[in-house]
This record gives sequence, C-alpha cells and structure tokens, in this order.
Amino acid sequence: MFGALAKENSLKNIVFSPSSMRTSLVLAYLGSEGTTEKELKQTLSLEGADKSEVAKGFAQLLAKGQSPQGAQFSYANRIYVAKKFGLVQFYQELFGKYFNAPAEKVNFEDRAKVAQEINSWVEEKIHHQIKNLISSSSLDSDTVTLLINAIYFNANWREEKGEGGHHVSAECTDIVFLIILPLEEQGLAELEEKLSGVALNEISSQLQEELVELKLPTFKMEFDVSLVSVLEQLGLKQMFSENANFKSLVLEDMYISEVMHKAFIDLNEEGTTAAM
Repeated sequence: MFGALAKENSLKNIVFSPSSMRTSLVLAYLGSEGTTEKELKQTLSLEGADKSEVAKGFAQLLAKGQSPQGAQFSYANRIYVAKKFGLVQFYQELFGKYFNAPAEKVNFEDRAKVAQEINSWVEEKIHHQIKNLISSSSLDSDTVTLLINAIYFNANWREEKGEGGHHVSAECTDIVFLIILPLEEQGLAELEEKLSGVALNEISSQLQEELVELKLPTFKMEFDVSLVSVLEQLGLKQMFSENANFKSLVLEDMYISEVMHKAFIDLNEEGTTAAM
C-alpha cells in the first residue's frame, strides 16, 4: 500500500497508519458477501477463519496495543447508518460485542448536524489532534453508511532532549521507532520501491543494538488522501461498484463511494504524538 501511495503522492510527505486502514477494511469485510467478501478476504489475508473468529481475533489484537508501557495508545470505531436503512442484526451484534461500538442511526440529509456530531466524537477520541475529518459537503441523502476508525498515540522518548542539547531521564517507553535513511542523498525514491511489509520485517529482525549519534529534526505533518484508487490497485474493485454486496451489513443495496484517510504526526524534543 505504501508503494502505491508514494507513487500517487510523489511530491508530498506521506503520513499513514496501516493499522487504521486495515481496521476499516476489516469492518467492511464483516458486512460483505459474495465476490466483495472474497476480494476483501484475499486482500486482507483472512482465509481460513469465519467472520466471528476474525472479529474476535482482531479486537484482541487491537486491545493488546491499548496500554504499552510509558505511552498513551487508544483506538475507537463507530458505524453511522442512514435512518431509512435496515442494519443486519448479526453485524450490529458482532460490531457491538467485539468493537464496543453499536451502530448510530442518523439522518444524512441533515448534513451539517451529522458532520458536526461525527467530528466532535473523533476529536474527543484523538485528543483534538485532527479537526473536521468529515465535511458536510461529503454527505447527502444518498449516503448509506460511514465506518469511522480513529487512533491516538503519544509517547515520550526514553531519554528526553533537554535545553542545550543534553539528555535528561524520562519515562521508559516500550515502543520501537524505526528510522530508515537512504544511502545516497537522492535515493529516497529507490528506497521506497524496495519497501514492503516483508522488507520491514526482515530489516527489524536483522537489527543489532549499537550506540550511535543521531541528529533528528523536529517536524509536524498532516496528510489526507482518498484511498479508492490505491485500494483498487490492491484488488478491491467490486466494493466501489454498483455490484458491491454488503448484505451482511444493511438489508438494502449499497456500495462504498469513498475511503478517506487523514493522519497527523508531531515529533519534537519531548516525544511523538500521532493521530489517524
């Protein structure tokens, strides 16, 4: 996914959360059937498990990361469904049981009110790091369902950089921060082409502890992007067409018209704050 994002946004700094994206796609998978379900299952590598097992396992995986030592990490999910549509009971029970988030019935025709309600909820969950996730112009009477996933992370450096460049003792954080630097000054594009989930796992497994002098600039970035074309490149095509099958989610016909991802990161002398 990173490779496709990098190609489509070659002139931008990219900030994205694979965990957040995967969570949203799993929520869509739980409500899918037929070819739509098959595409999602294959792309997410979920073969060999039924939906209840997937929901339970994924919820447990997310819960494990909720309280890492010395850090704040939280996630929240919510589903908004148009009042005129009927939500399948199985999906509602699955969503409420494993993700602690019962569906909210809303009137999408009242666009400003619904957008404000969603944005207020998201801002609360991610400590006001991202504002206006949903614009009222993106909602209309044809909107059927919104699947919202929010993640918040905050952690201090194990050794905090104090005034004058010296280091002071800080709370120990059991989180790994991986930095990959191109060998050549203009080698970022070549490095991006080589990066993948497998490559990152191989890099991590080969790392050795070594004392180095690192000069890392502080930075703050925000990035928002439509993921439709990227997901289509990964094989998820039917979910965006009128042939989509989400009959395990709502009783009526529906398809996904947009997938938006918005992310923020602030890295400074004290630590790192991120929200998606």
